[in-house]
Amino acid sequence: MFVHEVALGESVHAIELLPLSDFHIGSPDFAEDELKKYLRYAGEDKNRLILLNGDILNNVTKNSVGNVYEEVLTPREQIKEAKYQLEPYKDQIIGIVSGNHERRTDRESGIAPVEVLADLLEVPYFGPEVVLKIKLGKSKVNGAPVVYHLYATHGWGGGRKKGSKVNNLESLGEIVVADIYCMAHTHDMVAYPKPIKIPVPEHCMCREIERWFVSSGSFQRRGSGYAAEKGFTHQSLGCPVIKLSGRERKIVVTLGGV
Repeated sequence: MFVHEVALGESVHAIELLPLSDFHIGSPDFAEDELKKYLRYAGEDKNRLILLNGDILNNVTKNSVGNVYEEVLTPREQIKEAKYQLEPYKDQIIGIVSGNHERRTDRESGIAPVEVLADLLEVPYFGPEVVLKIKLGKSKVNGAPVVYHLYATHGWGGGRKKGSKVNNLESLGEIVVADIYCMAHTHDMVAYPKPIKIPVPEHCMCREIERWFVSSGSFQRRGSGYAAEKGFTHQSLGCPVIKLSGRERKIVVTLGGV
C-alpha cells in the first residue's frame, strides 16, 4: 500500500481538501459549469488542495458499459480536456487515484489514461488506492506538526439505497487505520464521524480518536442514457470540503457546495 507524504510546513495553520471525483469528461451529461465553480473556489486560496479520486474521464470503450456513440469527446480528447480544465490548479493537486472508468483501458491495453493525465499535469499518480500522510502547522500542545492520515480509493457499487453505499464506505475502515476515509463512485455526497477506541499500552488505557468517512459527489447530471435505463435517482453535484487544523487535531467536513 502506497503512502504519500504531503508536508505543508509549520506556517500553514489550516487547509481545505477537496476530494474531486466523477467528472466523466466526455459524457454529454458532464456538468462543466459546476466543476469550474469548485476549481475557481480552490484557486482563490493556495491552502485549498485537490485530490482527484477517479472517473475524471468517462472513457466509454467498445467493450465497456455505456454507449460509445453518445460520447461527445474521444478518450484522447477527454485527456486533453481534463488537462485544459485542471492545469491552472496543478500546484494544488496532491495527486490522482484511478477510477473504474479509466481502468477499462488499463485492462484492455495496459495503458492508464489518468497516469498519462498525471504526467501531463506533473502530479503524482497513485493507482487504485493511496494513504496520504498530511503534515501541517504547529501543535499548540507540543509544537510538533499536526499529522493526519487519509485513505482514498475510488470505490465500487453494490446497491441503490444510501444504506448500502454507506456500508461500502464504512468497510474502508477494515483496510487500514486512518483519520479520514474517502470514497467516490456512487455520486452520492455523504460525510460522518465515527469514533473508535485505541489502546495505549504504556498507560493501561484507551484513547478515543474520531475517524471521518467521506463519500464525494459527482459532476455528472442525470441524463437520459445509462442513469435513466437503470433507474438511478438525481444526486447533488459537487463534493464535500474537508478542513484540517494545523494547531490541533481537528477535522471538519462540510457538505452543500462552495
